[in-house]
Parts: sequence; C-alpha cells; structure tokens
Amino acid sequence: MTKLLIENLGFPSVLAGKPVALVGVAAGRIGAIKSLEHLKSVCAHIGAIVVPGSVSVAGVQKVFDDQGRCTDADVAPAMLTFLKDYICPKHILEEMVRNDAQPWATTMS
Repeated sequence: MTKLLIENLGFPSVLAGKPVALVGVAAGRIGAIKSLEHLKSVCAHIGAIVVPGSVSVAGVQKVFDDQGRCTDADVAPAMLTFLKDYICPKHILEEMVRNDAQPWATTMS
C-alpha cells in the first residue's frame, strides 16, 4: 500500500530531491527489515534522497504501551541514536545547502 501511494504522488515525484528517513514496525521477530529494504529502493527510484540506515522495530505490540510510549529499554535508545546521527545532521545540511549558506568559507584579514 505504501509503495502504491509513493508511486502515485505524481511525476516528477514530490519526494524527488527530498531526504527520506525510514522507520518500520512489525509484529514479527525480524521486524520490518525486508519491507524497509524494498521501500528504500522504491524511494530511490523516484529520486528521493534516502538517509543511510533505518530503524526496524520488531514485536511492536510489546514495545509501545496504549498511549504510544516506548516501553522497551533497547528500542528507545536505538531510535534516538538514529535521529541524532542520521536525521538531525542531514536536516541541518540540507537547510544549509538550500539556503546557500557557506559555513566553511572563512574571511581573510
């Protein structure tokens, strides 16, 4: 269903040239690994910039409580690390590139 939705966003895709981070959840023991692999290729095919790495949460019914809070001591740090290491730096870099900022340029006196 997600693949169909992404492919029907129009041509050229509204996701072309945009960063995409992938997080998947599933009830099984291996999580959404295969789904994420396939979705990564679909996103790349339409021209999205797929952020390296992804998070796959296995046994989702045991990981989150009824209010959506993460109750697993291993999953929460993994998701936070993914956000810190992949999403935040990529978002900041994209903003700098789109706004033509040049923090690496120095002035010589």
